[in-house]
Amino acid sequence: MLQQILRDMYIDPELLAELSDEQKDILFCKMREEQVRRWHVEEKKFEKEKKKNKKDKKKKKNDKHIDWLQGEDGKEWVWVMGEHDQDKRISTIHEELLHEKAIKQAHEEAKQKLAQEEEERRKRQQEEEEQQLKLFEEQERLASEAAKLEEERRKAEERERKLREEQERLAKEMEKKKEEERIQEEERKKEAQRRLEEERKKKEAEKKVEEERRKKEERNRKLQEEREQLEKAKKDELKRQQEEERAAKLKEERLALEKQRLENLKKEEEEKRRKAAEEQRIAKEKAEKEKELQRQAEERERKLKEEQQRLAKEKKEQEERIKQENERQLKLQAERTVKLAQEKARLFEAEERRRAELEKSMKEAKKKQEQLEKERREKEEQAKKLQAQAKLLKEHKDVDEQQEREELERRGRDAKRIEEERQRAEEIYQKLKQEEVEMEENNRVQIENIWNVQLRRSKVADKSKRERARWARKEIRRSRLSGFFDNLNIEEMMKSKTIIPPSNNEPPPAFKPSEANRPAQPADRQAVIDWYKEVQYSKGAGLDLTKKPAKWFHGIISRQKAEELLEPKSMGHFLVRVSERVWGYVLSYKDEERVKHFLIDASGSGYQFFGNEAMVHVSLYDLVQFHKVRPLSTAGCELAKTPCGQESDSQPDYQDLFDDNTSL
Repeated sequence: MLQQILRDMYIDPELLAELSDEQKDILFCKMREEQVRRWHVEEKKFEKEKKKNKKDKKKKKNDKHIDWLQGEDGKEWVWVMGEHDQDKRISTIHEELLHEKAIKQAHEEAKQKLAQEEEERRKRQQEEEEQQLKLFEEQERLASEAAKLEEERRKAEERERKLREEQERLAKEMEKKKEEERIQEEERKKEAQRRLEEERKKKEAEKKVEEERRKKEERNRKLQEEREQLEKAKKDELKRQQEEERAAKLKEERLALEKQRLENLKKEEEEKRRKAAEEQRIAKEKAEKEKELQRQAEERERKLKEEQQRLAKEKKEQEERIKQENERQLKLQAERTVKLAQEKARLFEAEERRRAELEKSMKEAKKKQEQLEKERREKEEQAKKLQAQAKLLKEHKDVDEQQEREELERRGRDAKRIEEERQRAEEIYQKLKQEEVEMEENNRVQIENIWNVQLRRSKVADKSKRERARWARKEIRRSRLSGFFDNLNIEEMMKSKTIIPPSNNEPPPAFKPSEANRPAQPADRQAVIDWYKEVQYSKGAGLDLTKKPAKWFHGIISRQKAEELLEPKSMGHFLVRVSERVWGYVLSYKDEERVKHFLIDASGSGYQFFGNEAMVHVSLYDLVQFHKVRPLSTAGCELAKTPCGQESDSQPDYQDLFDDNTSL
């Protein structure tokens, strides 16, 4: 099996997993030796071809070559380090290299420390700048809020002043308008009295019908005047309501301003309340007067309705008589209506002109106020700029002083850092020197351990050779006494290298060569079963001296199943199971920490652990008995002490390996 692996230079991963650590090391060494052997063969072949090609190839004129430096004796000049007087000793060079390495490492550490300190300083400086920036922004915000509050207070005072002026102006306009209306009313009354006097004089000269018509006209005139007065009262009431609404709006604005001013100006609170009470009293008086006027208007309307009813009755009686008089009266009334409309239009135009002039003057005043406010803000901004420049100059001065202090501190830090770097270099140098001494001591101990291991292995090999020689001498002596020399096949003994005889001192049977037609690895489980029945059963593999299955023998079970059986057991328990991967077996051993697996090669004539140098045994039983007193591996102390039996005696796992003919 090993020859097959070395020929293919490949091993199946599942087969590799079945090998123990020592068997894996042996396989690696063998494969490496095979690689080296193949390389030497190829190298020799390449050298032969190269020499053959070199003879056939003519030398070129401009072929590249090497000229060696010649010495005084005409030979190649050679310099041996340490022979010259000025050459440094290896210990001195080593000390210098250690010192340079320590200085370099200390410099790197100092550089990292400096970078870390610089990063921390930069972070602190950045945090201070952020705090100063936040403080400056907070100051600007407070200043802007104070300016906004001052601006709002000023605007509130300005609005209050404008409201007072507007209220006074409206009051004056109302008084002026009432005076004009009173004058117009007096003029109309005088004109009416004059016309009445003229009509009275005319009616005295007229007939009784004309007297009645005059009376009727007088009544109609009075009725018209009452209507006009009623319309006028309604208009006055409408204007009064509009003025009240405006006053109410003004009052709401003023109350809102007063509420805002109460928070900032507590001293003016009482004066505002007094004014509000006065305005409420005036509004109340106005409401009472309006109620009185409304009551009078209702009384006049009631009387007017009664008069209309009476006039309607008289009209029916005098309709034909006063028809012409009515037409004349209608013409006069139309003329008066036109005159009144013209007079109202003139008054309305005059009112509009006054209003436009007032708005224009208010706009000009507002514009002038805005210009003054703009100039004031510009002056404040200039003052702020001057303050900022002064503050900036002061900060520059502080920064220069701070930079000087930082420069002095930096120089001190640099000197301190250089001194620390020198001390650190000395510490690193001593540490490296100590580590080198410890490493030399460890190497010396390791070399001694390796030498002891090699010595122990050499003693074991010598002892094994002596045992083989002693056994061979016994075999020859026994054969000479018995006269039976068929089993003394020197070539077979040389191939098997070492053979331990069976415990009953019987001569070992002659080895049969491995089957040539069998593949390198079994194809499936059935192939393993057939191989065991045909080959291994006849050799007594897995059987004890009574020809019954040994307690440690198991059938075709997996690696995991074997570990499950051995896991609860103590150290020294073992079992031998049939491998499904190769033509052989696996000895699973419970160690102190884990379960180890050792592959047993049964593809040849005997039984041996995987590897060329392993000892070959005649039977599987002899191999197990041998390793009950000898370790399973040269590196460890594994002894197969206690066999691990079947999990169930009624249904053993090797039952499929025995048919009816071979059943036990």
